[in-house]
Amino acid sequence: MAEFAPIIQVVAWGTKLSLGLYDFGISNPSATRELNRTAKSVSLFSLMLKQVGTLLREDVTSPSPESYETVQDITLLAQNAFAAIEEVLPTKPLPHSDDPASSPPRKLDLVSKSKLHYLLAYVDSLNATLSVMLQAFYTVRVIAWSRSRQDRAPASAADAVANERSQLEVLVIEQQLLLLDVSEAHAEYRRSRDFATNSDQRDPSTVQDTTPPPDTLEKYKDQSIKAANLQSSITESSAFVRRISSTSSNDILHRWTRLSDIERRLSSTDEYPGTLQTVQQGLERRDSYQPRVESDSESEESPSLTRRDSEATSPRPQVPPGVHHAGVTDRNALPTPTANIQNMRSSALFSPGGSYACLSPSTTYVPSGPSPARSVNSGYFPSPRTSSNTLGSNHAPASEGRERATSNGLGIPWRLWQGSNRWDFVDDQIMNTNSQAPVEKAYTERSSWTEIMQTWVRREALEEARYSFNQVQKEMPDGNRTRFETCFCIGKPLTYVGFS
Repeated sequence: MAEFAPIIQVVAWGTKLSLGLYDFGISNPSATRELNRTAKSVSLFSLMLKQVGTLLREDVTSPSPESYETVQDITLLAQNAFAAIEEVLPTKPLPHSDDPASSPPRKLDLVSKSKLHYLLAYVDSLNATLSVMLQAFYTVRVIAWSRSRQDRAPASAADAVANERSQLEVLVIEQQLLLLDVSEAHAEYRRSRDFATNSDQRDPSTVQDTTPPPDTLEKYKDQSIKAANLQSSITESSAFVRRISSTSSNDILHRWTRLSDIERRLSSTDEYPGTLQTVQQGLERRDSYQPRVESDSESEESPSLTRRDSEATSPRPQVPPGVHHAGVTDRNALPTPTANIQNMRSSALFSPGGSYACLSPSTTYVPSGPSPARSVNSGYFPSPRTSSNTLGSNHAPASEGRERATSNGLGIPWRLWQGSNRWDFVDDQIMNTNSQAPVEKAYTERSSWTEIMQTWVRREALEEARYSFNQVQKEMPDGNRTRFETCFCIGKPLTYVGFS
């Protein structure tokens, strides 16, 4: 599990180092330009690392496990590069250090200049790699968003995806060309270092050099570029990189994002489109339900009565003995966690999180275009009356028994996921599913989670219960219009507790 603390430390180190480079450039007129360029590169990398780290901490939908490992590796490489850059800076404070302009001029020798030139290319390559990763996350979000627009605005959805893919391709070209420049810059640095060593008549083996070698970046080169072993001009190298940029972009999307999982989930959702009928019926029942304060005796009797009624009508996830039933108002009535599932809220600030993911682009990023919708699901729950995939007699009760049981509850719709398997509930009744697997499977697998609309539960209630959850926007059909509603994706499988 990755930690966010190293990222914070490297970002702070880069900021301090950038200021030091600017100050050193002022006191070294012969190398001010090179030092300013290096300071700018270090600063831009620090900002990009902070942005990518924040996204990885907050978004469990787009990044793949490999992307977390990649950011960890880039963080370590940046530490080595920063340490090598600091070797060029003076080790002791200059006179009048509070006023760098008044410090005596200092010269940067040829070896130090070539070293800075190489490290500049090295840091630029790391920054370009993070830029590619960030754009890959944006691209997969827009791909998911576009699936919800295909039936209403297919042209604009396709244009949005094409634009994001093109931006990713441009960044891949820039990254691969920078990686090629790193090798050339390192070769120049080695020639300068060896010449200086021979001039001083020193044994090269006794000279310790902590500068990170360029082969530490080989893993980020495209495989075809490594196989080609390019030794040609910049024009031929650019032409080769351009030819493989599209294929390389697709490889990156599958390596650093969950595109395959998202496409599989989207296909499952398209196969079972939902309607708003169940939600509207539940809203009517909720509006007619008056919250009241129950006595202890009423709180103890209500769950048992509801259980007996529901058991006579439909199977349901079993509530473990460790779950206590308590009377609450209807807005706080929500599915409850199973006792054998550990709380998924982790104390680690930077981690890939659980394996659950809500298929909606995060509200922190809105794709450009005239209709920036932020959802991939058209509708939420299939209606129990109109769905073509209702449960058979061995899974569901008679319709009159179902209506009798539902009338005793609040009509709360919620959804249980286990991988691509989905179960739609209203209260404790299974209304629809796309799987032949029993619902109990969701409570034994780690890749399970729960979805419930904000209409039925307060965010404060989820936070008080210390659930790990994400908040996304769902598109809900409303006649000829489409409106957005907030949905909570809770990182564990829950069960429902009804109230009479």
